[in-house]
Amino acid sequence: MRILILSDLPPFVLGGAERQVLLLAQAWQSAGHRVQVLAHRTPSGVHAGIPARHIPHLRHAGRILRAVTFALGLALLLLRAQRRADLLYCRFFAEATWVCVVLKRLGLLRLPLVVTPAAAGEGRHADFARLRRLWGHRLLLRWARREVDAFNAISEGIAQALAEAGLPVSARIPNGVRIDDDPVPEPAASYWLFVGRLTPQKGVDVLLAALALLRGQGQRLTLRIVGEGPAETALRDQCARLRLTDQVHFLGRLPHADILGLLPQARALVLPSRYEGLSNAALEALAAGTPVIATPCGGIDRYLDENTGWVCAATPDALAAALAASAAESPARHQQRRHHCRALARTHFSITACADAHLLLFERLCRAAPGPARTGRCNDRPSHRG
Repeated sequence: MRILILSDLPPFVLGGAERQVLLLAQAWQSAGHRVQVLAHRTPSGVHAGIPARHIPHLRHAGRILRAVTFALGLALLLLRAQRRADLLYCRFFAEATWVCVVLKRLGLLRLPLVVTPAAAGEGRHADFARLRRLWGHRLLLRWARREVDAFNAISEGIAQALAEAGLPVSARIPNGVRIDDDPVPEPAASYWLFVGRLTPQKGVDVLLAALALLRGQGQRLTLRIVGEGPAETALRDQCARLRLTDQVHFLGRLPHADILGLLPQARALVLPSRYEGLSNAALEALAAGTPVIATPCGGIDRYLDENTGWVCAATPDALAAALAASAAESPARHQQRRHHCRALARTHFSITACADAHLLLFERLCRAAPGPARTGRCNDRPSHRG
């Protein structure tokens, strides 16, 4: 099968969705399929074994001109590339998807189109909130109902957002993660960890307020923050105001291998997000055997139970209570919890199983498609490795 992917790749864009695209593309390639990425910010070349083509556009022009040149650049690439592809996979329900929908509506693009929205919620960068800010978004939604061949919901929150927009949920394939067979190690350190972009969406401001509450009660927990973003200056100022500079350490942007080294030693990963899709950092924490403290954002919180983490409201009081409960656990109970976390990741989030579930969906769509998509490589049965 020849799969054309619309997304960026790490390390050029350090988001969980982009990390997922890389893992899926590598898994599909390992199974014998051909993949190519058309990318907004990723330069042309081969990255981590995955070929990518940069979408030409005027990046430093004004917003409207940048959007117009991006749409034209992507349209030209798609019209050329569709002769060498069997299916189109879009990560995010955003600009690239809308270009595909318009081209399909005009009869210029004939590939089966699969769309995976990345985040539900009302935040500025959430997929459906961005769509509602567009002039003509109702027309785009009507066209999307007709032209998108399958919507995949990676989480219950996204499934609900799709339903509210009147869009069908064709598949519920979650994000995936690589899972080691090594024994779950015993943590040697005592710190709590946050991994993600420093934006208002991620709720780090609420986490800092929770740490301040605990400090007022005589409990000083250490937090390591991995990531960078536009809210970093405000968060550092908040730390200073709350007198948390001796407890909170901003580690900045780290290589992925370093993050994987930090996760097994953390007491818990804290995900205080205001909205999410299905956090890649949380999946990697579970695979490492690290419990997760999460807010109810329609993603990983739906999988956590009393053995794998804590789900609490996105308020300082609730987060402080969850952090305190995590700190109070006995070593034996904590190690037992770590084994449950690894088991949860293996049961629900194996990247191999997630990639194969996508391939089954792709095969079904290709066989149902008219014309070249039906007679191309989609007729080759994909490798399902279990």
